[in-house]
Amino acid sequence: MAARLMSLVHLCCFLWASFSLSQNVGMPHSLRRESENTYGGRWKYLTFINQILQTLLFGICVIIDFAHMFIPATKKSVSSRLLPPRDFIFSVLVFPVGLHTTILPLLLIELITCPHKYLSKLKGMIGLSIFGTSYLTWVLWVNYASGIWAYPILEVLGVPGKAVLFSISYLVMIGFYLLGEHLTKFLWGDFRKYKK
Repeated sequence: MAARLMSLVHLCCFLWASFSLSQNVGMPHSLRRESENTYGGRWKYLTFINQILQTLLFGICVIIDFAHMFIPATKKSVSSRLLPPRDFIFSVLVFPVGLHTTILPLLLIELITCPHKYLSKLKGMIGLSIFGTSYLTWVLWVNYASGIWAYPILEVLGVPGKAVLFSISYLVMIGFYLLGEHLTKFLWGDFRKYKK
């Protein structure tokens, strides 16, 4: 019964994430959202990238849940192959980055209802650093290629201010990663020993 409830929660989260993403993409352009018509479009915003990652995460969760329900358990099953990518996407990308958006309730539901195996701290930090550096490089490239900043505050900050902002943002993402790891351990025990 608990597995079916978790499947229902994942399906609802996937449908909500898909709906939110489709509304974001399908929303008519307005003067307020004029920057989406510029170089990089919606892709220059971390919130949009996170919406895509969340939709991907919950889609993988739904596939895993349905595989558990309808495919006989085998060692090389679909669900066992999808667990490591699901855990990586949740622990390294979606949870640390997603805490700055309104999707927090869905992420907390996922954290509470479904254990995730975190990578070693080193591998997790490397993954988070690669993502953060890639996004920062993208934001800088958008400015270099088009002369616009994805976030208006970057227009008024000098180089030292930008360096401080980027450093603080990186430290906040690390803090969120460690928070997710700690909450997972608190709720589910030693996550490194967890086997589904």
